[in-house]
Amino acid sequence: MDNMTTEILADPPQAANLRPTGIVQQKFDFRSGNEAAALAARNIGFHVMGYFPITPSTEVAENLSEMQADGEHDIVMITAAATVILAAGAGKRAAQAIHDALAPRQ
Repeated sequence: MDNMTTEILADPPQAANLRPTGIVQQKFDFRSGNEAAALAARNIGFHVMGYFPITPSTEVAENLSEMQADGEHDIVMITAAATVILAAGAGKRAAQAIHDALAPRQ
């Protein structure tokens, strides 16, 4: 078995660089919940955003679309209509998979 030793440092060198040297300025920004949701999606690196137009959350998609036009992210925006078309395209295989998953086992 390996022996383990612990070294105690009196003042780690990186700790000295973390101490604030002056007043820290904060910026306050008031946003709607939908604007904040769009910013959060952009900031966390979201890849795909599905949305249903003409709902209260439409503003999230609108804000993301504006940010995308400004080159701020590359989130793929998919409307509910596209989702329905994709699901219909899967057709029988998707229906069979759901049926098999929900069917009582004998």
